Amino acid sequence: MMRKRRPVKRFKRVPIPDEKLNSVLGSMRLAPSASNLQPWKFVVVRDDQLKQRLASACQNQKFIADAPVLIVGCATIAEAYPYLGMYMSSYPLDMGLAMCQGELAAFREGLSSHWVYQFHNEKVQELLSVPQGDVNVVFILALGFPEEEGEPDGRKNLSEIVRYEKYS
Repeated sequence: MMRKRRPVKRFKRVPIPDEKLNSVLGSMRLAPSASNLQPWKFVVVRDDQLKQRLASACQNQKFIADAPVLIVGCATIAEAYPYLGMYMSSYPLDMGLAMCQGELAAFREGLSSHWVYQFHNEKVQELLSVPQGDVNVVFILALGFPEEEGEPDGRKNLSEIVRYEKYS
């Protein structure tokens, strides 16, 4: 299944049925997190005017406004595990796992997704009434039915990325 998944920026103007969206959100909810603290809230955006303003806050990436649904992943920092390796908090990894599960669930449901990582956090927080301080917007996930089919981008061979026992 994962070999066929690819990011898409062109979506059909077709609403996503609630059962498909809930399947994606349910998979995100089940993602692993440090100490099972689940430090997340997900804001679902369907309103066209709000998506347009969010696209503006995301360096005017047009596909954001065109996606039928946006899921905005917000980390509640106080609910995250305080230390995780080199991170001062577990939330970056926790949120990444939730987003990844959401992308795979979307693909399973016949949807495509695209991870938005270029955005002005303060503007997105303001547009969505996200509390300042203890909550960070970590990602925006655009969802929809793909307008075009295609092949996934090339991936590195295992021999290029896997090391056994030692790095070198």
